[in-house]
Amino acid sequence: MVALMLWAAVGGGLAVAAEDAAAPADQQAHELEAVMVTADKTTSKDVNDLPMSVSVIDEEELGDYQIDQVDQLTNFLPNVNYLKTGSHWTEVSFRGMGAMSNMVYTSYSSLDGVSLPYVGSDAFFDVQRIEVVRGGVGSLFGRNTHAGHLNIITNDPGDTLNAHATARYGSFNTYEVDGAVGGPVNEKVGFRLAARYSGTDGWIENDYYNRDDTNDGSQASGRAKVVFSPSDACDATFSLNLDRFDSANDNYANVDGGGTIHTLNNLLGHDNGSMVLPSLDLRKRFGALELTSITAFVDTKYDMLLDQDMSPLDAIILDYQEDYQTFSEELRIATTDQNAVWQGMAGLYLMHQKGTYDMDFQFGSQGAYFGSIPGMYQKSDSELTTDNAALFGQVQYRPWEKVEFTAALRMDWERVKVDWNTAYGLNGTTYGTDKYDADQDWLALLPRISAAYLLATDQRIYATIYQGYRSGAYNVLSTSRDVIEHSVDPEYTTTYEAGYKAALFDKRLSLRAAIFYVDWRDIQLSVVKDGLVVLQNAGKAHSYGLETEVGWQVLPGLNILASLGLISAEFDEYNGHSSGENLSGNDIPNTPNYKFALGGVYRHASGLFAQASASWIGKKYLEETNGYQQDAYVLIDAKTGYEAERWAAYIWGQNLADELYVVRALDFYGMGYYGRTGQPLAVGVELQWRF
Repeated sequence: MVALMLWAAVGGGLAVAAEDAAAPADQQAHELEAVMVTADKTTSKDVNDLPMSVSVIDEEELGDYQIDQVDQLTNFLPNVNYLKTGSHWTEVSFRGMGAMSNMVYTSYSSLDGVSLPYVGSDAFFDVQRIEVVRGGVGSLFGRNTHAGHLNIITNDPGDTLNAHATARYGSFNTYEVDGAVGGPVNEKVGFRLAARYSGTDGWIENDYYNRDDTNDGSQASGRAKVVFSPSDACDATFSLNLDRFDSANDNYANVDGGGTIHTLNNLLGHDNGSMVLPSLDLRKRFGALELTSITAFVDTKYDMLLDQDMSPLDAIILDYQEDYQTFSEELRIATTDQNAVWQGMAGLYLMHQKGTYDMDFQFGSQGAYFGSIPGMYQKSDSELTTDNAALFGQVQYRPWEKVEFTAALRMDWERVKVDWNTAYGLNGTTYGTDKYDADQDWLALLPRISAAYLLATDQRIYATIYQGYRSGAYNVLSTSRDVIEHSVDPEYTTTYEAGYKAALFDKRLSLRAAIFYVDWRDIQLSVVKDGLVVLQNAGKAHSYGLETEVGWQVLPGLNILASLGLISAEFDEYNGHSSGENLSGNDIPNTPNYKFALGGVYRHASGLFAQASASWIGKKYLEETNGYQQDAYVLIDAKTGYEAERWAAYIWGQNLADELYVVRALDFYGMGYYGRTGQPLAVGVELQWRF
C-alpha cells in the first residue's frame, strides 16, 4: 500500500513533468532551486553532488510544515527516528543505529559547526537549514557520529536590513513567540539578533492531583551574531547562543494498554537545563584555497528530578544533574574550485571536555515495595575528563568528466579519565563510601571511499563505504565499584551505500534514492555479569534498507514532498540481557519497518496558503526484548491562512487523527511497561510579521 502511494506521488509526477519537458523554455521558469549544503566540510555544494545520503530541510519548509522540534523533523526523514526520554531529551536513531533505552546519551548534532552536548538542543529557531546525514560519517565529524549527524545552520545577518516575528497559540495553553532582526552596520560589519520563548501547560492529566497542568514548562533561547568582513577574502563571525528550559517532569505512566495522557505520579519533579555557547568562526581565502578556524566553548547544565516509581507511592525518587564544559578547536583548509580535477580538504580537531554527573536514589516510606529499605539512599558523584584530537583529510579526483572518486580518512585519538565517588546510607546517615580513579585511551581510524558516475546532466549514481564510531566510556551513573571498574571500548559501524540523485524535467522534480547495509559491532550494552548490570561491548547488529525522497514543483506555488524508508534491523548477537533472554535475532528497538511521508504546500497569487502532510509510521518495538510493540500509526498535520507582503495569519492542526502513540517504554521491575506518549491532537493560530 505504501509503495503504491509513493508510486502515485512520484510516477504520476514523472508523467506530467515529462509532458511539460517539451514545452518552451519560457514556460519552465518554475523550477526547484538547487539545495546547497556544507555537509562535507569543503565548499558549499549542491546536495545532489555529494556521494552520501543527505536530507535538507530549509527555513521555508520548517515554517510551512510546522517543524520546530527534532521529533517533528524526523516525521519527514526516511529511516530517521527518535526516542523521547524527557521533556527535551530527544535521542535520534539513523537506520536503526543508536537511541536505545539502555545506552548512554551521545550528542548527535552540531550548531554552526560546533558539537552540542546538550539535551535542550531539540528546538529550532531562525534556522537557515538543517542537513541530516545518514550513515557513519566519522571521517568528517569524528566521535559519536557512528549512525548519522544533524548539522544545523542558522541565518546570517543578510545584505539588507531585515526582520521577522512570529506568535503562535494553541491547545494545552501552548504559546510561542520568536523573532529576528539583522543586516549590515556598514560595508564591513553585519549583525543578527534572534530570540524565542515558549511555554505550555502540557497535555498530561494527572489523576492523582486531578490537574491538567502538571507537566508544564517554558523555554527561552537567544542568539547574537556579528560578522566582520575586512576584505572580500576574509570573514570573521562571532556568535553567542543562550538557552534555558524549566519544565515539570510528570511524563511517565503505565502504557500496557497503549498510549495514554493520564498519570498517577505523586511527585511532579522537574526537568531543567541551560546552555551558553560562544564561538568564533574565521575564514580566509587564498586564491583557490580557504582556511577555516572554528573555536568554541560550550557550558551546559541539566537537572532532573523524577518520580522513579511512576506511581502514587512514596517509593523511589531519582535526583540527577549533569554539567559539561567543552572547549573545541577545528582548523581546516580546503580547495574552492569545484571544477578542478583534484580537490581536497585537510584538518585538525582538538577538544577538551569536563563532565560531572551526580545521581541520587532516595527510597521513601514505601520503598519496600521495590525491595529497598525505607529511608535508604544511594548516590554517585562522578567526573569524566575527555581529551580528543584528530587529523582528517579528504581527496577528490575527477579523471574524466563523468567519473569522480573520493577518499577520506580521520585518525581520532581520545583519552578519558574518570573520578568516581559513591555513598550510601539511611535517613541522612552515611554508612559507607567508595571511590575509584582510572583513565583509558583509544585510537580509531575512520575511512571513507566513494565512486560516482554522471549519467547525464543533473543525474548521477554513486557507491560509498564509510565508518563511524561511538566513544569509549565508563558507567559513571552506577553506584557500584564493581561496575565502574569495567571500562567499555568504542563501538563501530561500517555503512555500505549506493544511490541515485537527479534533478529532472527542467529541474522541476528532485529525486534522491539509496540502498544501504550497516554492520554495527562492539555495541555498548547493559548486560548482567557476575550478578551485576554492567556496560560492555556485548553486541553485534545489522540493518539494511531503502530510502527515497522526492520534491516536485507541480505548478508555480504548488510543491509536493514525499519520502519512503524501508528497513530491517536486528541484533546478530546480544547475550546477557538483564531479562535473562538471549536477544539475538530480535529487532533493534525504535526502528519502524517503514515510514512514508507525503506533504504539499500551495501558495496562490491572491495570498491564500494551504499545507497538508501525513506521515505513516510502521510498527516498531520500543525496547530490546521486543516485549512492547507500538503498532503502526499516522500523523496528519495541516495549516491554512492568508499571506500578505508584510504579514500572514494561519490556523493549524497537528495529529489531526488524534493518535495515541508511545515514544518510549520500559519494563519496570516486572510490574508492566511504563512510558511516555506523544502529543495528541492540537490546534491553534499563528501570526507572522516580516520586514
